[in-house]
This record gives sequence, structure tokens and C-alpha cells, in this order.
Amino acid sequence: MSSPDPAAAVGIDAVGLEDVVRCHATLVRALEQDSLESLPSEAIIRLLAASVRAYAAKAQQEPELPAFHDDDHVTATDVVVTVWGLIKAADLQLFELSMWNGLSRS
Repeated sequence: MSSPDPAAAVGIDAVGLEDVVRCHATLVRALEQDSLESLPSEAIIRLLAASVRAYAAKAQQEPELPAFHDDDHVTATDVVVTVWGLIKAADLQLFELSMWNGLSRS
């Protein structure tokens, strides 16, 4: 059985998929080389915002969708720092998260 076409799987054309792969590679390389200063903060903000929106939409369709894989090497600190930034940016309160979590289990 052949593997599904990754471009079709994410609903973008091959050029768009190449852009996503190239962007991912650039970020990973910057992290590995400890050269984040080479990446504009505004670019990271825009990428995170688009990724959050895409993940949220996809996770509503696929509730078991993981946020990342073990081999992505995301640490607990990475998650907490990012989640805290997202909470502040969305002007959420922690009790609101508890309420949303309760609603999703109803």
C-alpha cells in the first residue's frame, strides 16, 4: 500500500507544502545552532498564530490529534512558556480554561 500524498493530506498544493517544510527546517536549524537571533520575532509570532489556528481547526476534526511527536523534542518548559504566552495573548484567565475543559467533557 502506498503512502498518502502529504500535500493532499493537508489540503495544500505541492508548492505550499514545500514552503511549510522549508519553514520547519529553518526553525529546527536555528534551534539546533542556537541562532534564534537570526529569526525575526514578528515571523515567529505570525507562524505561531497560524499554527495555533490550524491545529485548533484540525483537532476539532480529529480529537486524538497530538500537538507534537516525541521526536520533536518539545520539553515541558517549552510547553509551559508557550501556553503562558498564548493565555496572555488571548486574555484568558485560568478559571476559563477549567470551564472550557469541563464543557468539552459534557
